Amino acid sequence: MKYAVLMIPPINQERRFINLGDGFQMEAFLQTYESMGISRDEVIKIGINEVADYDGEPVILPINVNLSLNWVVNIFPLPPNIYPVFIGFSYFAATKLSDNMLDYLKIYQPIGCRDEFTLNLMRQNGIQAYLFGCITATLDRIDLKGNKIILADAAPVVEEKCYSVFGRENCISISHIVPSDAVNDNQVFYDKTLEYLELYKKEAKLVVTARIHSMSPCMAMGIPVIPIVENISPRMAWIDKFLSIYTVEDVDKVDWSGGGQRVDYEDVKRTMRNIAIKRIRESYDKYAEIADLDYFYKDRKKACYGSKYLSELKKLEQTKLEHMRFAIWGCGQIGMNFCDVMKEHYPHSELVMPVDTFCTGDFKGKTIYGPDDVKGLDKDVFVFITSYCGRHDIKSYLDNIGKKEGVHYMDVSSTSG
Repeated sequence: MKYAVLMIPPINQERRFINLGDGFQMEAFLQTYESMGISRDEVIKIGINEVADYDGEPVILPINVNLSLNWVVNIFPLPPNIYPVFIGFSYFAATKLSDNMLDYLKIYQPIGCRDEFTLNLMRQNGIQAYLFGCITATLDRIDLKGNKIILADAAPVVEEKCYSVFGRENCISISHIVPSDAVNDNQVFYDKTLEYLELYKKEAKLVVTARIHSMSPCMAMGIPVIPIVENISPRMAWIDKFLSIYTVEDVDKVDWSGGGQRVDYEDVKRTMRNIAIKRIRESYDKYAEIADLDYFYKDRKKACYGSKYLSELKKLEQTKLEHMRFAIWGCGQIGMNFCDVMKEHYPHSELVMPVDTFCTGDFKGKTIYGPDDVKGLDKDVFVFITSYCGRHDIKSYLDNIGKKEGVHYMDVSSTSG
């Protein structure tokens, strides 16, 4: 089993703009893995728009994603070879979880929540959960080297205020939102994210921002921050434990001479990282051997299952098989396997009547009929004998009611099912 990180947001043609701030989450997990002794080269990077089709080695995947965004909603449940660890999950898409989502989250509880809204949603739905915050709040602290005021997606009125207080020449205005054609694949996106992270590290003595993924990573790195937003979102219902958040209406109430809010919370940060590490390791210990054995068997050149059935079916006219209406006589293992082969190789064929001399009930979603019902079958319905033990009696019965072998019926039964 391997360790993985989720690369978000999705890189695709449909999205005109990309939020680079989302990439800081991946960097925080890579630092977490390094503290576990796992090098960056060992970590598998999975793009969020590729995760549904992931078919590689089994992986542990920490989840810090915001599920309220419409491009994320459909990634769950994840493929069976991905074992999620919900570290800082955020979900604003609904007030009630679907049954499928509810069942899925319960498998992997307790759910670490990024904000209090998500925490309450989990608990209201009977899911064990706790408030974690965002993984970006665990980024390593740095020594301050910069002398610039970085304005990250600051509102125009905030920018003008900063220019008047600090001087335009001392300010650098940036936006986390960039055209998607500037980051046309996951690696380019990540490289661009690191550029922004390096800009904060090397240039900033203060960051004035409206972006939560500027507030949180800069706070973690020990860079003074002044958060000024147009609206205080429920997504911030954790970071306000550390930072006082202003609105644009409060711009004149800010203590601009105070140098911003520099938070020292290394003890809390260690606790957050330790929780993330413990959850990841617990998941690895729980699933690694099972997942690796499962993958060992899965990673093979598979035999041709149903070879006997396919061999017999080749004796029939293939054009008729494409849309064949058929009955099977024998609702045991052979019948089940034969129907699966028909569905795989002739998807437009249709099982119209399962027949069995002794069994009753349901077979493949259809009611099981008795032998006498075969007499009423439409002439175009072909009968496949799928009972090995009863094949001779079934042949005699079909012959006696005027059915001809090879024209109206065929014996596909076998000893091995």
